[in-house]
Amino acid sequence: MKKIVAVLFSLVAFAFAGENVNIPINKKDAKEIVKLIRNTYAWVENSRAEYIYIGVPNKENTKYIGIDWNEYAKNEKLLKQSGYFSNKFIASYENLLKYIDNRVKKGLYKYEWEVGMMPILD
Repeated sequence: MKKIVAVLFSLVAFAFAGENVNIPINKKDAKEIVKLIRNTYAWVENSRAEYIYIGVPNKENTKYIGIDWNEYAKNEKLLKQSGYFSNKFIASYENLLKYIDNRVKKGLYKYEWEVGMMPILD
């Protein structure tokens, strides 16, 4: 369950990053949103993708040294096939991973990205 919450929170955060969202919602919309969230939960439960921990570990398997872009390509395909995510969302996800990859490779983070942990966005 924690994995599902983390994934959904991350995906929603990516989707609305930098946007001012102020949309009125009626009862019909609310029902559709609940249905979509439930379907997304089911999709995440059955998905074989790993959206957060897609780093390339070092030889000692203690820290990540970049993003596994082959794993990202699999994730991107699954995200598109699901029909739940817009192209803008998927592009935002890719841009975030590029940002993380660049900072990890250049050693720009205060902390190392430990295997099994989410990257710290400082």
